[in-house]
Amino acid sequence: MSVAVFGFNTSNGFSQERIEIKKDKKVTVYQAFKTITKESGFSFIYPDGLFKNAPKVELKKGIIEVETLLDNILSGSNVDFKLTENKSIIISPSISPKSKASKLVKQQKFEVSGVVSDENGQPLPGANILEKGTSNGTQTDFDGNFTLEVNNENAVLVVSYLGFLTQEIQVNSQNRIKVILQEDSAKLDEVIVIGYGTAKRSDLTGAVTRLDAAKYESQSATNVVELLNGTVAGFNSTQGATAAGGGSLEIRGANSLTATTTPLIVLDGVIYRGALSDINPNDLASVDVLKDASSVAVYGAQGANGVVILTTKKGTDKIKVNLALETGVSTIANHIRPFDAEGYLDFRRDHSVLVDPGAGEGFYDNPNDLPAGVTLDQWRGYNNNSNADDTLEWLNRLNFFDTEIENFVNGRTTNWYDKVTQSGIRQSADINVSGKKDKTSFFLSFGYTDNKGVIVGDEFRAYRTRVNIETEINDWFSFGVNTQFSSQDFSAVPAGFDFLNRSRSVFRQSPYGTDIDENGDFVLIPHDYQPAQNPLANHYAKQEEDIRNALFGVLYANIKLPYGFNLRVSYQNRFDFDRNYQFFPSSTRTQGVGLGSRADFHQHE
Repeated sequence: MSVAVFGFNTSNGFSQERIEIKKDKKVTVYQAFKTITKESGFSFIYPDGLFKNAPKVELKKGIIEVETLLDNILSGSNVDFKLTENKSIIISPSISPKSKASKLVKQQKFEVSGVVSDENGQPLPGANILEKGTSNGTQTDFDGNFTLEVNNENAVLVVSYLGFLTQEIQVNSQNRIKVILQEDSAKLDEVIVIGYGTAKRSDLTGAVTRLDAAKYESQSATNVVELLNGTVAGFNSTQGATAAGGGSLEIRGANSLTATTTPLIVLDGVIYRGALSDINPNDLASVDVLKDASSVAVYGAQGANGVVILTTKKGTDKIKVNLALETGVSTIANHIRPFDAEGYLDFRRDHSVLVDPGAGEGFYDNPNDLPAGVTLDQWRGYNNNSNADDTLEWLNRLNFFDTEIENFVNGRTTNWYDKVTQSGIRQSADINVSGKKDKTSFFLSFGYTDNKGVIVGDEFRAYRTRVNIETEINDWFSFGVNTQFSSQDFSAVPAGFDFLNRSRSVFRQSPYGTDIDENGDFVLIPHDYQPAQNPLANHYAKQEEDIRNALFGVLYANIKLPYGFNLRVSYQNRFDFDRNYQFFPSSTRTQGVGLGSRADFHQHE
């Protein structure tokens, strides 16, 4: 037997909410939810079609508690609930039947605090606290204290600090944790790249985190941002959902209302202002993240948002050839679908009732499924000039367009969501040769990426190559060159998949619209509603060439001076050569006239 998993914490005031039912009526679950929302302010979020086959419920005139009403409405449904802070009730199918005594409580995260110190009891300021498996983290303050909100009381904290062994701490419902880190003697002599050169871990006083890129070589990353995602406490990054990947970076959070919060990027010792997508993640040897005031001391105001220092690979004593081939599949983790055919009919009915609340009882209902007490003759009598066909009369009341009516009558529907989504494919091939002969070291690489995103037509191709060469002339003088070239192809035209009110969003389409007509041509206005254009129109017909080429090179010389000083002189150049040609045939434009554009972009820095 299916039961509703129901119950709320009375401390949040939910069970005290009451609403008034003004008259006896028999309604669908969706209409009951609407009544509750109107009277109490609670809103409902649930998967489309969850209550598709749910029986109608009877609402009795009078005042009733919302909790009791919901208990009655959902007594025959096997669902789970979650109440959010903004009075939204999220409903989802239950994985397994549970007893009715189960309670829905407002889900809360677990807050844990503590102190991090060394073996001598000295606090460690700037230690990283990261919730394992997430990008949720923080740092200790000057006294070694920290506070972090984790997903649950059984979370695992990963605690790390320069020169100390990393520890994993099980929270186990503890609100207060004391962490004692042990020194890692093996890493105290590790050389870290900082703004003004290099330093040993044991000599560092700033908050610097190092990532060994070799540990992430098996990670499928199209962009450097994807490589860094979820690796450093206090380092926030978003992962792009397109085939090209990418995303945003923040080290200190959104600390400005108007200025940028993107950290400064330093590549092989020089400030890099090019696109991160031009850098092949497989070419990186290490990544150092400067998070505290030391970055400002070195780079000035431009380092105020932190600094990410990228160091690419160099040749070693032995000649090595590495070949890496990767392929994978990407899918949509959380499907948010537009209305299906039945949901769309409910939406049009509910919207009509909202716009015209004074219409008679059941005026917008299907004549084959009228509310209790409403006869077909009464329903037809609401309109003095009713269509002889009850179905056509109903669809006209819902303001269906001609195409929608024709497709409804003939039983034709279009699943727009399935038309514009697919399983994505990620493919990459990388080869590099490195080594050292006499006093010259070299690293040569070539990488090819070919990705298809989860949206139909979303494709990305990139060719990226690198040449790093360094020669030692004598004991005190050496020079070298680090050069990279990338060519990225963004020419593919994806289907429209947008939550915003753009004209070609899949979320503005009617399931009773037409994608392809009987002649095999796509229909620009699928259901005769001008603002809702075919989300696949551009994918079907638009022609585009969007190629972005970039060359970045650094020529440098190192001179060892007396008393341990080192002088580095460098010269860098960056060239961007982009072209974007577009043509929209008349079939893609409501004006009926084609449109073309051409843009060539050249930049030198």
